[in-house]
Amino acid sequence: KTAPDIDALASIVRSYVLEAIGYCAQTKLGAEQRTISRAKSFVQKNYMKDIMLEDVANYVNLSPFYFSKFFKDNTGQTLTDYIAEVRMEAAVAMFKSGKYKIHEISERCGYNSRKYFSYVFKRYTGKTPSEYIKNPNNKENNNEESTLYV
Repeated sequence: KTAPDIDALASIVRSYVLEAIGYCAQTKLGAEQRTISRAKSFVQKNYMKDIMLEDVANYVNLSPFYFSKFFKDNTGQTLTDYIAEVRMEAAVAMFKSGKYKIHEISERCGYNSRKYFSYVFKRYTGKTPSEYIKNPNNKENNNEESTLYV
């Protein structure tokens, strides 16, 4: 008589344990996504400054070494590549506005060296800033698969 009762109890306990595991997994995923979101928001608000890995890691309360791996594992790109991507998107928008010269855009995007800015810009768009300005058609690199290495 007791065997069915034990089986029923075991089934109930098992279902509660699985539910708890699922909740913990969702909570962890939520926390990871919030951390990534906070880090990206920090970069988007500060791309015009000299942002270092340590700055972003401190902002999200993680060690720089752990945050570097955590960011790459969760986004598929390095923090350096993400910062460059945000800066290049801002540069493209500034070029489209027609209000700024190349050196102004370079500085506004957080680059102290116009030469390095031009190098990164070409890696991102496939064109130098001068070429980009001259060619109003097909300005953006539409190759979603390309990876920006800086």
